Amino acid sequence: MSEIKVAIVGAGMAGLTAALRLAERGYQVTLYEQKPYTGGQFGAHSHGHGVYHEHCYHMLLNWYNNFWQIVGDLGLSRERDFAPRTAIRHMYKGSARMPALINLGSPRHVWDNLFSGVAPIPDMFLYSYSLIDLLAHPFRKDRLLEEYSVNSFMQSRPYATEQSAALHEETLAKAFALPSYLTSAASYKNFVKYGLRYPEPMMWILKGDCERHFQRHLRARLQALGCEIKLSCEVTTIRYDPVQNRVTGIAHAPGHGEECFIGLERPERDAPPPSPSAVSGDDTVDYLVLAVRPTVLGKLIAPRSLKIFPAAADLPPRARAQLSFPPLSKLQNEPMGSLDLFFKKKLPGIPEDHVVLVGSTSGLTFIDNSQAWPGLDKTVLNVIASDLNALANLDGPGVVDAMVTELSEYLRFDRGDLDAALTHFEPNVADELFVNEVGSEHWRPVAKTAIPNLFLAGDFCQTPVDVVTVEGAVVSGLLAAQALQAQAVADRRLRGDDRHARPITVIQPDAYPELQMMALKLLLAPYAYAAKGWSWANEQLSSPGAYTTPEDLFALGLNLLGTPYSVAAEWWKTAWSMYADLRRDGAGRR
Repeated sequence: MSEIKVAIVGAGMAGLTAALRLAERGYQVTLYEQKPYTGGQFGAHSHGHGVYHEHCYHMLLNWYNNFWQIVGDLGLSRERDFAPRTAIRHMYKGSARMPALINLGSPRHVWDNLFSGVAPIPDMFLYSYSLIDLLAHPFRKDRLLEEYSVNSFMQSRPYATEQSAALHEETLAKAFALPSYLTSAASYKNFVKYGLRYPEPMMWILKGDCERHFQRHLRARLQALGCEIKLSCEVTTIRYDPVQNRVTGIAHAPGHGEECFIGLERPERDAPPPSPSAVSGDDTVDYLVLAVRPTVLGKLIAPRSLKIFPAAADLPPRARAQLSFPPLSKLQNEPMGSLDLFFKKKLPGIPEDHVVLVGSTSGLTFIDNSQAWPGLDKTVLNVIASDLNALANLDGPGVVDAMVTELSEYLRFDRGDLDAALTHFEPNVADELFVNEVGSEHWRPVAKTAIPNLFLAGDFCQTPVDVVTVEGAVVSGLLAAQALQAQAVADRRLRGDDRHARPITVIQPDAYPELQMMALKLLLAPYAYAAKGWSWANEQLSSPGAYTTPEDLFALGLNLLGTPYSVAAEWWKTAWSMYADLRRDGAGRR
């Protein structure tokens, strides 16, 4: 039987994962990547001086099961090649203190975090309680009223305070690059529940840049399996046959050379060979995986693009339906700014943990790479602006100056201590981060498309993980490989023992059952009401003139009088949900 040839466009973690699992099963895989390096957002590139710059720093969590499996397959070790990090520190302007949240979700550190000083004690309790409340909430995707943001969720909770909501804002602006008033509460729930199950250590970081300490190992493994990797090769066109409902070819430009064409043949055994006029060149492939950003994907598959597909109006109704894809314009992407600052000396007092600059106008955070990467004896900060839109009116040098200026308001350093030759700013405008915005769940595509030999991958696709992470990208690549494999089996009637049909597994992350979270929520509900009153008392003591007008006092009175009833109603609602779930589980077991 002839080899099954697969073209994968995009060598980010989604495309690389699909390529790895397919190549292991004997598929003949060719990877096409527009950039001169692999990894995408989990990659690194050099501008000379032997220094590699990353998309941004990476926080790798314990529940990234499929990512860690790849790590092991490459001969790497979590304990040897990655460093554990147990805390996220918060830095305030004009203060030398850096209070830390340690292994959030760990029972051993509940009191440490409650008395950490990141926020007043009652607000820290309410923030933690709101996470339990979120995990106890059964989101139903088929209901419009279940589509709301994290901020809306907090606004609806009778115990919420401004400071407890602000802690979510700090977390999301740094982790999701999206404010809490836009972030989907359902997606945030998934992020929290997976992390809560395995909270220690809070995260891992790679001991070195992604290129030399991960991507080279992955490329070597792929090449050993016979995978061909074509870098600096931009795919420009996909050709589609509406009669056969198949992709018939892709065109790409290697480097800055002439555009060349690669044909895609029909996978049936009895398919006639493609005509010489349809294919230029000798290479043909059977299946195509698009593992590119939504913005690029929209350009490649948009039916209205005459360069790619015939005009939708010229196609019969059946063909128009088969060309339908989720409207990718519904999927939002945000740029992040990554600034590498190399100092000429070791700055004192810099922790090894990730540091959040509280109150930063552009959402600055940083980590000192010199405390994890080999060969760096002076401070090297990777500073991230998660809200790059706040600096949108500035040019490149202006953005760098603004970020350095704001950083100097938190850290004491002299600009003369910076090595200007090694300073590098990466705007990531061509590698925007897909964001889990409210309502985006319904528009995210799945791996299998209406065109049998075309598949999609990327962290923006629907996956069990849901959250945009390295693990989300890896899982999407696995799902695309699974779908392609199933189609190959159907098309070529492969035997069950054929190596092409060897199963591709996806390891699901574990989480505590919602019933446990409901029980914990009911247990702590009275304390949440008490904490709300404590927080209000703190607010009065710190700002005695906050409620001066009759309208303010009247609104405050209604809030305080109504809170017990709201808490009681929420308690009974949760109790009824628990009862209903237990009853359904009992009926299912019978």
